[in-house]
Amino acid sequence: METYRHNSLVHKQIKQICSQEIVTMNISTIYSNDNREVIPTMKKKEKQQECRRRHRRPRRSQDYIEYGHTRFEWIQLIATLTVPIAIGIFTILNSFQQMNLSKSQFNVQLRIAAENREKDLLIASENRQKDLDIAAENRKKDLKIAELQIRIAKDNRLKDLRIAAENRKKDLRIALENRGKDLKIAELQTRIAKDNRQNDIRIANETRLKDLLIASENRRKDIEIAAENRRKDLTIAEVQVNIAEENRANAVRLANETRSNDLLIASENRRKDIEIAEENRRKDLKIAEVQINIADQNRQNDIRISNQTRQNDLLIASENRRKDIEIAEENRRKDFKIAEQNRHKDREVAEDQQKHSVVTDYQTFLSELILKEGVHLNNTNYEAARFVARFKTLIAFRLLDPKRKTLLFKSLYVGKLAGRLDEDMAIDLSSADLSNIDFASPRDHIALTPPSSHPYYSVNFSDTNLKNASFNSVSFFNVSFVEAMMDDVIMLSTLTALISFRGASLLRAKFLYSHYININFATAKLDGSYFEQFECDQCSFNVSSLIGIRIQNSKFVNSTFTDTKMDHSFITESEFSNNVNMRNVSLTNSKMHNCTFIDVDMRRCEMHGSSLFNSKFIKVNFDECKGLTIEQLKQAAIVSESILPNGTVYSSN
Repeated sequence: METYRHNSLVHKQIKQICSQEIVTMNISTIYSNDNREVIPTMKKKEKQQECRRRHRRPRRSQDYIEYGHTRFEWIQLIATLTVPIAIGIFTILNSFQQMNLSKSQFNVQLRIAAENREKDLLIASENRQKDLDIAAENRKKDLKIAELQIRIAKDNRLKDLRIAAENRKKDLRIALENRGKDLKIAELQTRIAKDNRQNDIRIANETRLKDLLIASENRRKDIEIAAENRRKDLTIAEVQVNIAEENRANAVRLANETRSNDLLIASENRRKDIEIAEENRRKDLKIAEVQINIADQNRQNDIRISNQTRQNDLLIASENRRKDIEIAEENRRKDFKIAEQNRHKDREVAEDQQKHSVVTDYQTFLSELILKEGVHLNNTNYEAARFVARFKTLIAFRLLDPKRKTLLFKSLYVGKLAGRLDEDMAIDLSSADLSNIDFASPRDHIALTPPSSHPYYSVNFSDTNLKNASFNSVSFFNVSFVEAMMDDVIMLSTLTALISFRGASLLRAKFLYSHYININFATAKLDGSYFEQFECDQCSFNVSSLIGIRIQNSKFVNSTFTDTKMDHSFITESEFSNNVNMRNVSLTNSKMHNCTFIDVDMRRCEMHGSSLFNSKFIKVNFDECKGLTIEQLKQAAIVSESILPNGTVYSSN
């Protein structure tokens, strides 16, 4: 503010000086006119410009001061802001340059990846074509062999199935009759028990009421008797006291009458009367005291009886209350159980409705997609259509129950949309959740529709989840279970040919009453599996894991077990024959009882701690076998023309 005032004063002074100069110049001009002398025009202009410059300088400094900064401060502020602004602009330009560089590198990588993918697809297509050609040739050869074997198996299986169906019908009929009888007996027993329980409860209640009434009546009578006895005792004591008083008065009167006659006699009589009176008084007091004690005892007894009666009543009431609580609790548990059952049923109904809606929505979606993209989803936008169809199908399988999963898979298989090997499927089922799926044939129609008449041909279960699945009474031909998850699966009465379980997980699987032809179990995991009445012809178990398995009444013909682990296994009543290859097999701590090995190659096997009880080894090659001892061979029933680990031929006596 002071600076502004100072500048204003300076500005006024400059104006005054300029005005004085102008006045002086005009006066000098007048004098010059008078003197007839003309001042040059250039000098006049120079003076005017000088005056203007003097006038402008304070104005500029005033402008800077009005904005709050001097000229130096403005220059310093601009210089301070210039550096970060320049750095920011440089950083932005550098970022744009790096983005362009990254984008170009990403495009190059995408182009390289696309080229590599095209090369891989081309190589895979060529390899697939070669594999298909080789598989077609092998398939033609195997089909001829399989036809003959299937024809023989059909006849045998039809006979077995007819017999099994008849036996099962008889068993079911007998079981139904027995069940009906048991239900009637159980219902009658339940009714009798219910009636007895009602009668017992009614009798107990009546008895309890009677006991309570009797106890109450007895207590009332005892109290009345005790009160009456006490009143009588008090009356007797009072009468006795009155008699004593009367006797004393009479004695005094007699003494007074006879006093004049005989003082000595009167005195003696008085003394005697006093003694008698005192004695009577003492007796009366004792009698009164005894009666009071008796009354107190009766009162105590009455109180004790009443307390005991009250205790008994309380115990009876507590017991009855406990029984009532138990009955109420039992009824509550029954009601809760019934409510829980109803809730479980409601939940099952809701889940069933939800699963039904899932199937309906999926069918609607698939129908619309097929109408839009064609039966095989191979129109212009086929990749997106197949991706969406696969996504929806996998979700549907994950949400459905086993029965609906089976129906959905069969519908996709019959419609040639998924699950086939010999065609280009529109929907890829790899990684699909098919757990607990049930491919079992109807039990009541086994004899009429044998599984061999309706086989599943060229089915693809590769990379699917088939845990706890059931394949009962089903025939498979040319089916792939490659890399499938099949833990706890059940294969009952199945007839299969040209099946591949390569790399599949079959932990704790069950193969029962089945006949397999040309099956590939290579690199599969079958730990803890169970084989019974299992026939396997031309099966390959190479490099598979069979640890802890159980084989019973089974037969393996022309099969291979190369580099297979069969440790801790139990094999009984089974046969391995016709060029069975068991090289490098590991049978450590395994039991082979009552088995037959004919023409088997077991070179470089491991049999540490194995048991060969009552088994037969004919033309078996144990060359370089580890852990096999003479003691183990002595356990066998027959060892004939077999080569020992040391290279010698051995035959038991």
